[in-house]
This record gives sequence, C-alpha cells and structure tokens, in this order.
Amino acid sequence: DVPVSTRDVFEGILWEAGHPAARFHPVVSPEESLSVLQSVWYGHAAGTLPQYRQNQLCVVEGGARWRLREGRWARSELSDGTGAEPTWAPLDPGVDPLEEAGFLPERARALRHARDGFVDYARKLEG
Repeated sequence: DVPVSTRDVFEGILWEAGHPAARFHPVVSPEESLSVLQSVWYGHAAGTLPQYRQNQLCVVEGGARWRLREGRWARSELSDGTGAEPTWAPLDPGVDPLEEAGFLPERARALRHARDGFVDYARKLEG
C-alpha cells in the first residue's frame, strides 16, 4: 500500500479522460503522489489578521510533516485525528529536510521542485 494524496484525484480524472496534461494516475503509479500543501498570504482588502500573514509550505513525507515558514523548517508528527494537534519542532537554521532527511532520490527531487516553485511564487507576491 502506497499512500495517495486526495489532491491527486484530479490527475486520475485527467488520465482517464485522456487529457494530455495528466501527469500520472494515482492508482496506476501511486508513488508519484506528493502531499505538498501551500498557503500564501496576500493583502486582500487588508482583512488578514497579522498572525495569518505568513507564507508556508507543508510536506507530508516519511511519516512526518515538514513545514517551511519564513525560511525555516520545522517538523511535526502526523496527527492521528483523535487528540491535540502535535507541536512543531523547529529545525536548526540552515537544515533542509529535503536534502538531509533521507527521502528516496526521486521523491526528494520532486519535493525540491515543489519547494522551489513555492519560494519563487512567494517572492513574487512579496514584491
């Protein structure tokens, strides 16, 4: 069993429809599924509370959650959904789990690509 992100259901629909933009099918090649979540703050009508004005990327990989916020990574256990949310432990400055956590090379490459796209996009929004 290989976990598949529900976000990739769309890829399966495209694949089944024969659309050329389909990257993979989550049932045929579930190892291609990446659980990467991004949230980017932007100044919409000055209505965002200060504590939510942060750009962040969250990767679910290797039995843990990894969060990049304000240039620093943090790690958290996965939530079991039944109790309190696990706390985030900041990693040392300069530590990048995508380089050092021992992910499979092809997974690390795909995750680095997602991270780089996120960082570029967030920088463009910041102006």
